[in-house]
Amino acid sequence: MPTYYWDPQNGSNSNNGLGVGSPVQSWNATAIGSGTFAPGDTLLLKAGAVYDAAAGGRLQPVMSSQPTQALPFRISTYGDPNVRGVIECGGTRDIGVRLNPIDASSGVPTRWVTIENLEIRNFTTSGISIADLANTGVENSFCSVINCYIHHGTSTSAAGIDLRGQGITVRGNIVEDVNADGILFRGAGYCGYNLIRRVSASGGGNGDGIQIDGGISSVPTGTIVEYNDITKENSDKQGMLVTCDDAIIRYNVIRGLSVGAGLLTVGGDSLTLQTSGNQIYGNLLIGTDGIHILNADGPHSVYSNVIIGTNSAETEQNSTGIDVGVAGGGSYANNLIYNNTVIGHQRGINCRNNTVRNNLVVNCGGKGYDLTNAASSESYNCAWNNGTNFTTTPGTGSIVADPMLDVRYKPTNLRLASAGTNVSGTDFYGDTFRGNTVGAVNMGYNGFPAIQKTTDTIGNAESFMGGERKKKKRKTP
Repeated sequence: MPTYYWDPQNGSNSNNGLGVGSPVQSWNATAIGSGTFAPGDTLLLKAGAVYDAAAGGRLQPVMSSQPTQALPFRISTYGDPNVRGVIECGGTRDIGVRLNPIDASSGVPTRWVTIENLEIRNFTTSGISIADLANTGVENSFCSVINCYIHHGTSTSAAGIDLRGQGITVRGNIVEDVNADGILFRGAGYCGYNLIRRVSASGGGNGDGIQIDGGISSVPTGTIVEYNDITKENSDKQGMLVTCDDAIIRYNVIRGLSVGAGLLTVGGDSLTLQTSGNQIYGNLLIGTDGIHILNADGPHSVYSNVIIGTNSAETEQNSTGIDVGVAGGGSYANNLIYNNTVIGHQRGINCRNNTVRNNLVVNCGGKGYDLTNAASSESYNCAWNNGTNFTTTPGTGSIVADPMLDVRYKPTNLRLASAGTNVSGTDFYGDTFRGNTVGAVNMGYNGFPAIQKTTDTIGNAESFMGGERKKKKRKTP
């Protein structure tokens, strides 16, 4: 289980690469030969060194056999822990780091590979790609991309991270200035603490900030998506698009800077890809559109989100806080929408045949609660200063009242998340990543409000989550 040291500037291929003092110059001069590695091997690029992938080709290791949990394969850096090794694609190389299935023809996938602590820039297709080979369907699994800085995808199809398989982990990465998806995550696993900026901001790209699905014909199950910070400029795609079952989507910050698709869309545009059982909570969304639930053939729970619109004069199609329906019209039933705060959209909450309870909708230019098309179970909601507060007769316990004065209603409690990760060094623009102190939390939800689920209701009504609370006296303003 050797560790190989690689220094493109100061190494020598006459070295064996087995020590810090004897690094090789070419990564494919190490190991068995011609870039072939064995399970348990580690390849380390010197911190601060730059590999010219435009001239030397992709960093594309070949595995002699399948890594295992006990004998994984890892690519990382050595030297200064605050500096990454660099893969420079020069605007001409398609992919910075690529791993294919070991043998797609015989169905042997790549498993237990970790890529971490690299900077990859100026690529035309993907910064990092761990995918099936020519879409053969051979599925990788238990592969991870951690703490990488990936930026400047130079074509309209350039995605930052492209991973496909099961047991995937994408954590603590920074992706910016790419023209397709920031993170394309096809399979099930974990996606958290990633910072994504300026996706599809220029060059005609139309990618999502994060896209998680199972590919063309499948819906993965059980993915966790949390503590991601996304800024989305282009209107053609979403801040986050999740086509999963039984996923947990929580504590993400998503900002949308132009009119268009939902900031967070769950479900696909095709009726063949219906989703169910997702929990969507504690997210902060700021922009012209909010949470869209499409093609939900089973219950989703949408609760304790703060959704802030930037233009209440926009059309309802382009500015809805929470919208449960079908691409092209219609709506699915049995979804739970509760304890959300929606501010400043054209339409607050739009759905049919769903449970809508304990929500606050304020300052929407058109309709606050748009439940006209069919009867939903609507109760104990608060509306204030909307064009039309309720399109139907308010349900049990629902009121029209200024929530700043009526203390019988309490919006969900803001808190700061305690979990996070540290990223050191500077970004492409020379700015120090915030909180650049060893051990400090500077990535993910630190300084942004996360939402904690509450059981508060209006008056002395029964809590949605069960139990009762005493009626509080109205305080004189």
